[in-house]
Amino acid sequence: MLPKPNRTYAALVVEDEPLIAIMFEDMLNQIGFGSVSIAYTQMEGLDLASTRHFDFALLDFDLGSDNSLPVADRLKASRVPFAICTGYGPAETELFGPDVPLLPKLFEMQQLAGVIEKALLPPPFGTQN
Repeated sequence: MLPKPNRTYAALVVEDEPLIAIMFEDMLNQIGFGSVSIAYTQMEGLDLASTRHFDFALLDFDLGSDNSLPVADRLKASRVPFAICTGYGPAETELFGPDVPLLPKLFEMQQLAGVIEKALLPPPFGTQN
């Protein structure tokens, strides 16, 4: 599923609900990520996004009294692809931009795998800018 199976891929999960975060971690491991870091707050997410390399990130929009917008900005600056998961709806994704995938909470592993595949695979030959 991942482009280079002999490489260790790293993912960041920013989710304030521990059981959901662990479920996301398990899905990412099953998809092929060898390393998954979990942040339960905006500050933890910012710290991890600033100090570690990630190939992909999964961000919950609502983090209790905060949201994941600053983490998304940090990931964008580092060119790390990410998806937003939310129980609210598409209104939040407008804040992240039109190219950021939205996954409904709770989603199935196949949905997540499709988003990751699209984010990590290079564009088809002849379509690169």
